[in-house]
Amino acid sequence: MSDGELTAPAEGSASTPDEIADELCEVLTRFAHVDYNALTEGELRALLDARSTVEELCLDYRRASTRGE
Repeated sequence: MSDGELTAPAEGSASTPDEIADELCEVLTRFAHVDYNALTEGELRALLDARSTVEELCLDYRRASTRGE
């Protein structure tokens, strides 16, 4: 993943719940690099909703990976 890009490196590159959780957690770190002051209210709301969704998915996959052990 290149700097500033919020897309997965390659579709289907993660195949286990643990690998998927790792990729989702990596995406979460990208949210820290966003200039929230440069966003409109609507953009900010959408970005925060997206971050919340990614966080939930990350936790779901992390729980799935620990159940599979």
